[in-house]
Formats: sequence, C-alpha cells, structure tokens
Amino acid sequence: MGIVAHDHAASGGIGLGEYRIQPEHPLPGLSSGPNIAYHATSVDQPGKAFYALVCERASFPRLDIMPIVRTVGSAALLTPLVWQVIDWPPNGRRNFAIVFEMPAGARFVASPGATAAPLSEDVVMRDYLAPIVSALTALSMAGVVHGAVNPANIIVGATRQQAVLGECVSAPPFAHMPAAFLPIEAAMAAPAARGGGQSADDVFALGMTLASLLLGGNPAIGIAEDALLRARIEHGSYITMIADRRIPIIMIDLLRGLLADDPKLRWTFPEIGEWISSRRGVTRQGAMVRRASRPFEFDGASFIAPRSLSYALSANIEAAVSIARGHEFGVWAQRALGDETGIELVSRSATPLSSPASASLSIAGRRSATAISPPRPMASAAPSPAPSSRSARCRQSSRRSACACRNSGSARATCR
Repeated sequence: MGIVAHDHAASGGIGLGEYRIQPEHPLPGLSSGPNIAYHATSVDQPGKAFYALVCERASFPRLDIMPIVRTVGSAALLTPLVWQVIDWPPNGRRNFAIVFEMPAGARFVASPGATAAPLSEDVVMRDYLAPIVSALTALSMAGVVHGAVNPANIIVGATRQQAVLGECVSAPPFAHMPAAFLPIEAAMAAPAARGGGQSADDVFALGMTLASLLLGGNPAIGIAEDALLRARIEHGSYITMIADRRIPIIMIDLLRGLLADDPKLRWTFPEIGEWISSRRGVTRQGAMVRRASRPFEFDGASFIAPRSLSYALSANIEAAVSIARGHEFGVWAQRALGDETGIELVSRSATPLSSPASASLSIAGRRSATAISPPRPMASAAPSPAPSSRSARCRQSSRRSACACRNSGSARATCR
C-alpha cells in the first residue's frame, strides 16, 4: 500500500511519510538501473539509516508485489518500507519513490559485467548460496518472482560474509538483467517484453550468479549477444557458457541443474535446499533438442536447430520474406520439424494474405519464424496471479502504475 507523501518544508528533506529524502546526498552505489538512490532519514527512528530510490518515468515499479515483498520474512532480502508518488524539486516533476533500510555493506560488484576475485566453493555455498536461496524460496512461496538475481544485486559487508539479495521492486522483472543470466526464452525477448517470469527464471539467474562468483566474473562476457544466444540454442546454455570453465567438481551437478534449458529439468528451490543439506542432486530425463539432418543457409550462416533459425528469421524479417515463400525452406522445415503440426504451420505461413502486398510479405516472414519454433518469448507463461503472457504482464504493470499515480493525485508521475 502507498504511504501519503508530505511536502518538504522545514524538515531538511523531501517528505515521504515519516521519512525525509535528501536530494543533495545521492548514493550511486545503491542506485538501481536508471533509478537514483538518495540518503534518507526517519523522524520516528533518528538513530537508523535509510535510503530511497527515486524512479525514472519509464521505470514501471512493481506496485502489485510491494505489499507482498514487504511482509516476506527473510533477513537475506532487501524489502521496501514505504512507497508513493512525491513532488521532486530537482526535476520539477512528481516521481515515484521507494524507501528501504540502509544495508550494512555495498554491492558485490558495480555491474553484472564487472570482475572480482574468484570465491572458493566453501565461501560461495556458506555465505552466498544459502542466504540467497532462503530469500528466493520465501519469495517463491509468496508467489513472487525476484527477477534481478545477479552479482551486482548482491549486498555484502566489508568481510563479504552473509550476502543480502538486493531490491526487486523498482523496475519490471528482468528489465535490467544481462541476457546471459536469463533462460533462452526470456533472452530472445526485448527487455520490455519479458513479463513477470516464473520461479524457474530466478533459478537460472541464480546458476549464472554462482558461476560468476566462482569464476570472478560473468563467464559470457565478451561474447556478442546474438552469437551467444545462437550457441545456447544449438548447444545448450551450460555447455556454451560453463562447460569449458574451471568449476569446482562439487559444484558441477548444482550448476547443471540450475542452468538446464528445459524448465521441467531445472531444479526447484526445495531441490536446491536438499542439495545444500545433503549434496545429492536430482536427475530427470528431458526431450532432445530438435535438429535437422542438414543445415539451412540463411543470411550467411548455417542453421541446424529450428529454434536458432527462427530467431535469425525474426531478427531479419525483410530477408526472411523470400525464404518463407521458397520451396527449399518448406522441404527443410518438414525434415527438421518431423511433426505434422509444425509442418502444417510452415505450410500456412507461406499462404498469401488479403493484406496489402508489403504487409502480407512482412507477416509471412514473421509467421514462418514462429512456425518453425512455436513457443515464442511473448507466449511464455507467468506465475499466478500474474497474466499468462509476458506482454500482458507488462501491460498490466503499466495500468496498475498509472492507476496508482492517478489515485495519488499525480498528473505526471514517473511510473507512467
């Protein structure tokens, strides 16, 4: 729920309930994406330190989950205390602000791509894995996806012990996450279309975070995003990003389970907890990735997996148009797909539409990209009570943010 904002009068700060935000004291180390952090104080608790995130206009804070996250009883999670639209004199607008208790430490690294000294497996398991899994499990049980698990969103003290997971409410889930930390389906989508996600997405991000702690940095850094995504589709995320790295033997089964591309094979939080206590993993049999018997040439590259070709077609619709209408594509798709439903979709994608010629060709290219790999990112399911699609989730978040701003009397708030 929102807390009524107060004017900044003689209190020496900008009021938000009992708190006073100090615009002259920014805290760059606690800023989250485009949302700037500032020092804050409390009238009722003068001996404690706080900070506030002042959200940019396009941030779309997660108003729907703030009351839930606030009540999650985990000491390893940074949770919001109060939130509301306030007058923000530095820019002459009304901005959405969220107050948090000041953490006892700083971010593990400044950004997800930054490097640090590698940590031993004992330190990772004791001081990072256990508390973070505790926090994520509490969120999962409350029906909330964190959506921002990465090394730059871990708060550690001077001795780097007992990590605290950073905030997850100032922006949509996965909006500021590197693509390498996302499952393939989410990585294929634009940041604004990743939607609410599911707990399995947090599990994958946890796996990449642990790998980064063990290796001293993001194992996928320096690889072009498109090339990385294609390699992950064709060979698997674990093989592409982790297999040739020096990972401690005791951590291999854990990382394999966390980074499984098939959500049905990816470990759950209870299974991770069982591994922490017993070091016994879970093995499940999954479906093999579909591959064609021969490669298909497109845009100067060869494709074996229908999913990787689908991604390439969707990224170059104009070039995909002639492919969609060609006989060779239909023949390759039939051999690669091997199922009647997929073959029928490919056949229909080449059927001319009643739309204008240019629109018909563009639609044909998109339909062909979708036909050879039907489970597209925009159709990814979100957990209850969130909407079933990533795009719908974003639309609902936008509507709720706008509604909250209207209720607070704001004509132009940052969350709109």
